[in-house]
Amino acid sequence: MKIFQVNLNSIINKFSTIIFILGAFFVMEAQVNLSTNFVDSSHRKQPVYNVWQVANDISPKYEGDDDGPQIRPDLKMNIIRLSGGIKVANNTKQENYDMVHWSEVANDYVYDFSRLMHVIDKADEHRDQIYQLVVDNVPWCFQRCYTFVDLDKNSYDGVHFRKFEEVEQYGNALPPCNLDEYGAYVMAFMQTLVDNYGMERVKTWRFRVGSEIESPGHWKGTAEDFVAYFDVSMRAIREIVPDAHVGIHTREPHYVAVSAKGLNYKGEQFLSFHNEIIEHCYTNNLHINSWGLSYYIQFDKAGEFSTNGKWYDERVAPLVNHPKWNHETEINIEEFKATSSFRSPDGRFATLKAVSTHGEVAHIAMSNLFYKHPKMNQIHRWLQYKDVEDDVANKELLAMVGKTRYESIVNGTPNNPSDLIDAIFVLDDKTNTYEALIYNYNDQSTDYGSNQSAKISFIVDFPVGSKVKYRNAYYSKPHNKLQCFKSEPYFKESFYIDGTNEGQKFGEASRILKPEIYDNKYVKYNGHKKYAFGDWKYITTKPRSDGAKKGSEITIDTNLDSFSFRKFEFRITEI
Repeated sequence: MKIFQVNLNSIINKFSTIIFILGAFFVMEAQVNLSTNFVDSSHRKQPVYNVWQVANDISPKYEGDDDGPQIRPDLKMNIIRLSGGIKVANNTKQENYDMVHWSEVANDYVYDFSRLMHVIDKADEHRDQIYQLVVDNVPWCFQRCYTFVDLDKNSYDGVHFRKFEEVEQYGNALPPCNLDEYGAYVMAFMQTLVDNYGMERVKTWRFRVGSEIESPGHWKGTAEDFVAYFDVSMRAIREIVPDAHVGIHTREPHYVAVSAKGLNYKGEQFLSFHNEIIEHCYTNNLHINSWGLSYYIQFDKAGEFSTNGKWYDERVAPLVNHPKWNHETEINIEEFKATSSFRSPDGRFATLKAVSTHGEVAHIAMSNLFYKHPKMNQIHRWLQYKDVEDDVANKELLAMVGKTRYESIVNGTPNNPSDLIDAIFVLDDKTNTYEALIYNYNDQSTDYGSNQSAKISFIVDFPVGSKVKYRNAYYSKPHNKLQCFKSEPYFKESFYIDGTNEGQKFGEASRILKPEIYDNKYVKYNGHKKYAFGDWKYITTKPRSDGAKKGSEITIDTNLDSFSFRKFEFRITEI
């Protein structure tokens, strides 16, 4: 019995040792190391800029109750569907908004740009700074010479547009029936701008042709039709303003419309036009200044919330790697929204903004993706109205604008293999201070996994033993008002509007909670943690872990929950 006990104890001790070693090994392997080198110039990149300075707005009326600022005062406005060609709710043509009409009496086109000037003058009055004018929908009168045939969506004659295509989801989705006449209209449009606002000012505005032009709701023509339309539009714009910035807005290069949308009038499926556009511009020496894409992050749809290299490889690389791509063309996301769902609880096609930590951290990850790929410039957001403020994450990004970014190096494996942990390191050259914004995102699952240990380290140009003070602020699920409200013991499923599904539960509280719950409980709720920096702490720099002699190293052990971020600030106090 005693021998057995000794052997058993020995086995237990050995087993415990093995478990301890394995545990230590896995902890070591699981730790993610985020580092950079502020001494090595190869790590030094461009200063951080504001990725989020443009707001989208459907051509504003500036009338009645809407006669006031349309967007936040700190943003610039991208005006969409300015030229007309829109529809009203009962799917009929709204011709009053068009700036050109066909006159049977005059047997000619009659221009009326009073609405164009009204929009711009009102924007000036209310200090809505114009960034871009989008000449997308074609005015209705340019359908006048079409003969529409009565065929269904899966039938076509290869020549005529079908009756159901006359008025589409976003209004007029047809190319002009006479391109020369349309080109004359665009020149008149541009000349009106120059005559009223001066060449120097008009040159500061961008112009975009088209909106998501391969989408059937925006364009019912072929790729060939669009290339001809784009060519005429670009030449007309630059005929009046030779230095005009002219862009385009397409779907992603791998885009193929779902079969339910049917075929175009020639029996072709709707898909990306990017090859045809790039080839045409190269052959005809036409320079596109900016190429816009769309991205609606959908947290209720698997695989639709990527923010990393995979997103870039699928959506941007096929453009910039095309052998005939003009490398002076910048890339923008010209429609963006982090959404919990594309539908509201009542079933309407009305996207819900994701107000959970998922959406906030997605903004950091998208910014970092843009910083890593300098050809990308701006992200145009929806719903940036005059009374809207940036979320906490975007405020921290803005606090880093103008400071020099240093490339991050990520080593190690997270406990949750699909976690995407990274950092934005910056140096303020004026004050010689350092910052690190680290975050944990996941593009595979919206679930909150285990807390992830992490280490940040960076090399500075100070001798070993220099004294450093630092502090940090943390944002995670307990800091999010909606998520904390939903975690309270008294919260009931009956608080949601009837029909709210799981994905929609990340959406805006005012649109997913019953009105009486929102007004009487949520608005008054204050149970979430407040985001704030902690007290300053002190450390000393250590010898560089790579053995090099120049400078010293700062190392901090920390952690990150799923869909969280942590902002560090460092100040050298004594050398």
